[in-house]
Amino acid sequence: MTDLLGPSLEDLFNFCGHKFSLKTTLMLFYQLLERVQHMHDLNYIHRDIKPDNIMMGLGENSNTVFLIDFGLTRLVIDPKTGKHIPFVGRKNLIGTCRYVSVNSHKGFELSRRDDLTTLGYVIINLIKGSLPWQGIKISKHSARYSKVGNFKEKYPIEKLCRGCPI
Repeated sequence: MTDLLGPSLEDLFNFCGHKFSLKTTLMLFYQLLERVQHMHDLNYIHRDIKPDNIMMGLGENSNTVFLIDFGLTRLVIDPKTGKHIPFVGRKNLIGTCRYVSVNSHKGFELSRRDDLTTLGYVIINLIKGSLPWQGIKISKHSARYSKVGNFKEKYPIEKLCRGCPI
C-alpha cells in the first residue's frame, strides 16, 4: 500500500529542516482531524498517530493526507453490547513514547481523547520543530517511558504551546 502513497510526514519534516510553515501545518491538521473523526465515528481509535504513520498521496492525490498502520487500532464500543470498553489500568505503554498521552504512560486504557492528545503533540511538533521531552535520554525503555510521562504531566500546557497560534 505504501507504494501507492507518497512520502510520510516524517520524511517531509526531515526534508524541510524539522519545521513546517503554519499554513502547511494547519492544512495537514484539518485533514488529520477529519481522518481521526472518521475513525472515531466508526468507534475505532488509532492509538499510534505519529508523522511516520501519516502519508501524502501521489499524483492527483498529492495534497491528500492518509493515515496508515492500523496495527494498534482498537474498537472503543463493544459491538455486541453497544457499551464503551471498560476502564483498565496497569497496561503497557501503547503507541510511540514521543507522542502518546499521559494516560498511556500511566498504563490506562486509551480512548478517543488520547488520539486527540496525540494528534495535538504531533501538530505542536510540526510547528515548533520538536517537543520538550525529546531530549530525555535513559537507556532502559521502561525508565525512559516513566520519566517522559512524568515530564509531560508536569509540563505546563501554556509553555508547551508557547509560540503556537492561539
